[in-house]
Amino acid sequence: MASETFTPARIDIDERGVPHSPDYGDVYYSADGGLAETDYVFLQGNGLPGRWMGRERFIIGETGFGTGQNVLAAARLFLDTAPAAATLHVVSVEKHPIPKADLARLYPADHPLADLAGDLVANYPDLIPGAHRLELAGGRIVLTLLF
Repeated sequence: MASETFTPARIDIDERGVPHSPDYGDVYYSADGGLAETDYVFLQGNGLPGRWMGRERFIIGETGFGTGQNVLAAARLFLDTAPAAATLHVVSVEKHPIPKADLARLYPADHPLADLAGDLVANYPDLIPGAHRLELAGGRIVLTLLF
């Protein structure tokens, strides 16, 4: 059996704090408000939080984990709006996962998602192909990363 390998993402962060992929010549999110873009496209676009209201468990599938911003924003909204005993499960696939050190640089202490990002970084797996289960926010957020 051949060993599985992949190429981790290379990240450049510009002077505005916007991450770029030099390999693809593209940004990970808008320079004019990445969180606003996530709110409009990902959260509102998927009818959140309305779709998880009144449920004990909600599952999101995402292709392209990238910087984790969509997952972290969904987690923050879930923790703020879902019933206290509810659990959010996210399954996310990433072809080129970001190394842990780069992920940590994207979420400084003053970032609105810094608390959850710190939890993500603390539990972030080594970049080994396979399925990686992470529990965030005391287990209320379960993230399965597929590299």
